[in-house]
Amino acid sequence: TNTHTHTQVHVFGKENRKTRIIRNRREKYRSVLHALMNHPISFPFMLPVNPKQHPEYGNIVKTPMNLKSVESNLECGKYDEDNNNDMFVRDLMLIFSNCKLYNGKDSNIWSWADVLEKETLRLISIRITRKDIDDEDIHTCPVCLSSLNSNIKSIVLCKSCDRTCHIS
Repeated sequence: TNTHTHTQVHVFGKENRKTRIIRNRREKYRSVLHALMNHPISFPFMLPVNPKQHPEYGNIVKTPMNLKSVESNLECGKYDEDNNNDMFVRDLMLIFSNCKLYNGKDSNIWSWADVLEKETLRLISIRITRKDIDDEDIHTCPVCLSSLNSNIKSIVLCKSCDRTCHIS
């Protein structure tokens, strides 16, 4: 019997540009998504709204969305060709706009959707739309504005604020 239950395939050689772009995009999207999923008030947005508990939901919300569905879309490749981040961002924003549409502005869950919507926009701005130091078209440190030699690995990312910093 075979004792190996998981086989990893190692591909040697240079990764092509399109594959690298898709892999990097998925990593960035996963980073935003997992930060949202781990947020203390994200639990009502994890799974689809239960139609037995809210039978009128489908009459009000025409395109339901939830964090697990976004995760599934990410893993099955729906966002792989999302060059402008439009589909991923639209699906995340849809979660919160649906909640706001269905629930009253005075409800806790409306407030939670508002908080998570703002957090989503913040995460997208720092983890997806900003240029990374590793991008091929970036050759200057954003902090000290000095030219970067491709061999220099003196750029770090702050874990608290996601700001890139140049270290001498």
